Formats: sequence, structure tokens, C-alpha cells
Amino acid sequence: MPKKKHEPDIEDTQVDDTETNEQTEDVIEQPDPLKELTDENDKLKDQLLRAQAELQNYRKRVEREKNDIYRFANEKYLSDFLNVVDTIDRAKIMMIDTTDTVTVSDGIELIQKQINEFLDRQGVKAITALDQPFDHNLHHAVLSEESDKGEGIVLEELQKGYTLNDKILRPSMVKVSK
Repeated sequence: MPKKKHEPDIEDTQVDDTETNEQTEDVIEQPDPLKELTDENDKLKDQLLRAQAELQNYRKRVEREKNDIYRFANEKYLSDFLNVVDTIDRAKIMMIDTTDTVTVSDGIELIQKQINEFLDRQGVKAITALDQPFDHNLHHAVLSEESDKGEGIVLEELQKGYTLNDKILRPSMVKVSK
């Protein structure tokens, strides 16, 4: 029978099965780029969340440590100062039991010596003011009076001044000559 022009030949329309199978395998073997990007995105999100959690935990830990430093910063100094407190307690008991003013005076001098030693260990030094030229960085003039010592000389120290490692804690309150 003769072929009609518009009908394709069966032999022409048949597709080679091996070629189709290879194409299907190629499609299966090729990873889905969308899935890869989604997986990578999920992985990066997880890493970001973990890094943020670590940073938040770090900040909390640093804040706790900082608070502990503030709370216990004076611990060493205060435990050292307790020796002075103990001496004051002993002096109060001794003052009750004695009428000897020399013994009381000796006790007060011992307490003052302990306090000065404590301050010295902490780097606190008294400012020398008496008979020194007035220095507005070290002295606070509250009174003035005529004197034969010359102008601007500290005549009297009304309250001691102190430095902490060369920084002024409190200036000396003084009377200065005019």
C-alpha cells in the first residue's frame, strides 16, 4: 500500500529507547540547583542563629563577670582594713577599763599608724601643704590672712589632702598668706 504524504512513517517516529534512558539518567543525576541553594541557605541560617546565640551568651557572661568585678573589687582592701577595725574595737574596750590618758593616746596613735600603713599600701599619700607655696592643683584655699612669710604661702592646713597614685583624691583645705 502506498504511503500517504501526511502520515509519518512509523520507523521515523520511533525514538531510540537507549537514547531516552540516557537522557532520563542525565536528568536524574544532575542535582536540582534550587534544592542545593535551599539547603545551603538553611545551613547558613543555622550557622547564623548559632553564632548569634554564642554572641548573646558571651555578652551575658561578660556582663555577669563585670558585675562580679564591681561587687568584689574592694574585697582585698576591705579585708585588709578589718585589722584597723579590730584595733579600734580593742581600743574602745581598753578606754572603758582605764583612766590613763597616756594609754588611750598610745592606742589612738597605733590606730592612726595602722590606717596610714593601710593607705600607703593602697597608693594613697598625704599632700604636704604647711609652709609650701599655694598650688591650686593641690590646695583649696578657704581662708587668707596677712603674714610675714610672704604672699601665697600655706599658713595652716585645715584638712589634709590626699593623692592616689599621683591623682588628686582630695585637695588640702588651707589658710593662705596675703
